[in-house]
Amino acid sequence: MLSSIKKKTGQTKKKQSSRRRDIFLPLVGIALISFVGMGYFYYSPQPERQAVLAQAVVEENPKPVFRGIGEIPVLTARGVYAFDVDSGVELFSKNAEDPLLPASTTKIATALVAMKTYKPDDILTVTGINNVSGQKMGLYTGERISAEALIYGTLIHSANDAATALAANYPGGRGEFINAMNQLASDWGLSKTHFTNPVGYDEYLHFSTARDLAMLARLAMEEPKFAQIVGLQSAVVTSVDGRTVHRLTNTNQLLGNVPGVVGIKTGHTITSGESLVTRTDRDDHKVLIALVGSTNRFGETRALIDWIFASYVWEKEEISQK
Repeated sequence: MLSSIKKKTGQTKKKQSSRRRDIFLPLVGIALISFVGMGYFYYSPQPERQAVLAQAVVEENPKPVFRGIGEIPVLTARGVYAFDVDSGVELFSKNAEDPLLPASTTKIATALVAMKTYKPDDILTVTGINNVSGQKMGLYTGERISAEALIYGTLIHSANDAATALAANYPGGRGEFINAMNQLASDWGLSKTHFTNPVGYDEYLHFSTARDLAMLARLAMEEPKFAQIVGLQSAVVTSVDGRTVHRLTNTNQLLGNVPGVVGIKTGHTITSGESLVTRTDRDDHKVLIALVGSTNRFGETRALIDWIFASYVWEKEEISQK
C-alpha cells in the first residue's frame, strides 16, 4: 500500500485541477512538447502583398520597464536577486554574486535529484537519521515510506530527516547523492554553488549565491510536480502500512497570505540567518526573488514583491521585419 497523501493548495484565487491530482512527474522520462510560435506565410506573386509581409510586426513577450514608483524597501538580507521569469530581466540586485550559506534552500536541489532518481511509488527504508537535528517530520529508523512522501516532507515541511533518508537510499549512498547535486548545479551553470550535504547545514564548502538560487528555482519550477508540491500549504503522508501518519505544514508563511505567491522554499540557521526563495505570479507576469541572510525574510520579501509590481510596467517590444 503506497503512502496516502492529502493536500491543501496555497493559491489564493482559485485551485487548479492539477493540484488535486496525485500524479508524480519524474524529472526524467517525461516527454516535453514545446510549442514554438508559428508564422503563417501566404504565397502571393503580387508585389504589394510581398511588401505587406516584409513590414510585418513581431511582438515579443512583454518586458518589465522601470517606472520608479515607490521607495525601495530597506532590506537586511546579505544577498538578494529578483528577476522577471519570462524575459530574464533583472528587477533588483544586492550582493547577488556573493557566496553565502543557503540553509534549507539547499533542498531545492535535493528534491530535484530525488525526483530524477526515484519513481513516486518506490518504497524506501528510512536510515541514516540518528544524528539529524533541526526541522523533522517524525520519521523513525526502519520506517518504510514512499519516495514521493519523502519529497513532500523535504519541500513542504523542510524536513531534515526526509532529505537525509532520500540521500541515504541513493545508489552509492549519501556521498554519491551529494555528487549528483553538484553535477546538477554544474549542468545548469550555477558556478558559485557547491553542496556538501542534502539538508543545508552550515559547512565550510557548502555555499550558493542569491542569483544562483534564483536560477535554480526558475528551472525547478518548470517541473510541474515540483511546482505543485511547493504550492501546497499542507499535506498528510503515511508510512506504507498506514500506521504512521506525518502531518506536513509549509514553512513558507507567504503562501495563502500574499496574492500570487506560488512557492518555493525557505531556509534558516542561526549562522546563515533567514532565507526565502519565492515566485509570485500576478497579471500573467512571474517574478522570482531569492533573499539570503535576512533578519525578516517574510516581511522583506513581501515588501520587495509589492515594490516590484508597483515600480515596473510590462510592455511589449515591437520589431519591424525588413
